[in-house]
Parts: sequence; C-alpha cells; structure tokens
Amino acid sequence: MLASTLQRGLALSLVLATVSAQEFLGITNNTAIGATSRGSLGGAPGQVIARIDRGDYSGWATDVLFPGMRVINGVDLIIQDQDAVATFEVFDIWLYPEDPFAPNMPLLAAGIPVAIGVAGPPPPAAGLVSAAYVDIAIAPPILMPAGSDVFVGFALPPNAIWPMDGLSVQIVLGVAVPGFPTFDLAGPSMAPAPPAGNSYGLTFNPALVVPLVYNGRRQLWTDLQAAVPGGVVGAITTQFASFAPSTVAPGTASLMSGLHPDAAAPPLNAGRADDISYTYFDAALPAGMPVIFCVDFAPLGAELPLAAFVPGSVGVLCLTPMMTPLTMLPMGAGSVSQVILIPPAFRPVLAGFPIAQQAVGFSPAGLRGSPCGRQIL
Repeated sequence: MLASTLQRGLALSLVLATVSAQEFLGITNNTAIGATSRGSLGGAPGQVIARIDRGDYSGWATDVLFPGMRVINGVDLIIQDQDAVATFEVFDIWLYPEDPFAPNMPLLAAGIPVAIGVAGPPPPAAGLVSAAYVDIAIAPPILMPAGSDVFVGFALPPNAIWPMDGLSVQIVLGVAVPGFPTFDLAGPSMAPAPPAGNSYGLTFNPALVVPLVYNGRRQLWTDLQAAVPGGVVGAITTQFASFAPSTVAPGTASLMSGLHPDAAAPPLNAGRADDISYTYFDAALPAGMPVIFCVDFAPLGAELPLAAFVPGSVGVLCLTPMMTPLTMLPMGAGSVSQVILIPPAFRPVLAGFPIAQQAVGFSPAGLRGSPCGRQIL
C-alpha cells in the first residue's frame, strides 16, 4: 500500500468512454484517496475486489424490463502504475454476484468480464509513478441479481519487483496508518460488523490455500453506472485534517462514515458529532423540478417499480410502507441534497439507531426514483 499519486501531486491522466444519460450510484462522492493497493497480492497475479452490500444500498441500476436485476452500464476506477515509464501493463475488470453459500463473498464461478486488456496509465510528464481515471461503458449492459451483494474485480498482472513497479487500484482508507494522512474513521456501528476485516475490499490470490480474503478496512475507489437516477446517504464529519471532503455539507458518501456515521454521544472517535444527508443525482431531471426526500427506520424494503403506480416512471420504491416524506426541494444542476441536522439532546440515545433514505424526482414523463441507502448511527 503506497501513498496515492493524487495526494503527492503526481501526474493524473484521464481516460473516458462514457455513455450519455447515465448516473453512477455515487459511493465515491466527496471522498478522498488515501492510498493505492494490490490488497494482499504483493507481486503475484490476482484480483482486488470491491463490494457493494445489498444491506447498505438497494433500488440502484433498475430497469422495468429486468425486474429483480441490476442493469449495469458502466464502471470507473483510478488505476496506478508505480513505473509507467519502464513497463506498459494492462488489467481486466469483472463483475460478480454474491455466493449464496458464503454471504459477503463473491461467487467467482459466476463472474462476467466487463473489459479485458484495459490499458494502464500512460507515462507521466515527469517521474515514474502515474495514475489514470478510467471510465468504461458497458454495452450491452451486464445483469446482476438485485437480492445479492455486487462485487467489482480488477485483475492485476504479476510484477516481481512490486512495490517498485506494478499496477494497483487507489482506495479510500478506513483506518489511520502511519505515513498516510488521509483516512475516514467510521462510527461504532461498523466496528462489530461482518465480514472479517470490517472492510469493503477483498483480494483473490489463486496461489494461496485460502485464496479469497478481506483486507484491512478500505473502500476501492470505484462505482457502477446505470440508466436511472443515482443517490447516496452521507455524513458530515469533523475530520478536517484526515478527510476534508466530509466536513462540508452534504458530507461524504464513503462506505465508512457515509454508512456508519459517528453521530451518537459519546462518539467512538473523539470530537465527532456527525450529521447526515442524502444526495440525489439525475442529469436528466431539469433544474427546478421538485424532488421529495423520504426517511424510514427499518431495513430496506422490497423493490416496487414506480412505473406500476405512475406510467412512464423509472426506478423503484425501496423503503417500507412505514416511510415518511420529510421534505421537498427543487432540483439543482444535476443533483440536490437534503441535510438532517441532529439536535445535541438526541445524540445520547442514537447508538445503533437505523435510518434509511430515498429521493424521488418529479418529471413531466413520470416519477424518477433514486436508490435507497441505509445508515446505522
């Protein structure tokens, strides 16, 4: 795990292959790169794998033509090469459903290739290390079961002299590591949570006796794209030195604090008193159109297509019937956010308190539902 090129100010090149009228789920919104990593591969060939948990987010990447499936049209990441001058390396991208017999683990046998032989970063203008933002369009879309976790795997080639050379994927750190100043510390609800390592990042090393393991707490900087609105829960924190994007409303959608705010009193991390938010993303909804924000205090509900209620709608309703409309706001330029400020008097009783959120935009053609995100305070 090496410090990110973004943090050190080295070259960042851009590779784009986007599709219009698409939205990412949004889980990298207002995050900061803390490191770059090959997981526990070292110099061996294998995969680093990101997990999107079905208990954290539902109702994303939906399509009325494919009920019960995630219809995925794109994936992005930041790939890094420790010596982009001496070698030219390529990597592969895969999608996996959850193993029905091993919760929180990918079913590798059901993997679907997204892109094979994707070019790594080009040589930088100066130095050796280079990073590139890669945005891959998927056509035709790839379908994943809606009722399972979804995993994104990045197959990296071997490099015997790692960490002097070799490809890696940039990550959001969820722990404080000496020499790595950028990290996001989750609240207490993440501390006892499965899977092992309390992480959203795994490594698959086929040469090992136990080839598939979770690594230290992290989030691979990657997201998935679909032809419906995106949306994420967030946390506004006081991590001014270690995770600055989280300190300004609507806060961070990091899979650490974003899903596990440090909002209760006393906090797990000294000085924290997080507030929470929801951000709705929809480039197809004109500015000024109304967006209604709803909250719920239960596990995420069944996914009910909004087109069944209002013809022409997209997305689903994924909160339970006990949901409560909270507020209505005008759409901004591609996004709009709701912030929930938590009164100090409530914080002593918030530990373990669940809250789920969703937003629905109103367009002339119908309703436009976002994903549902669930936080544990």
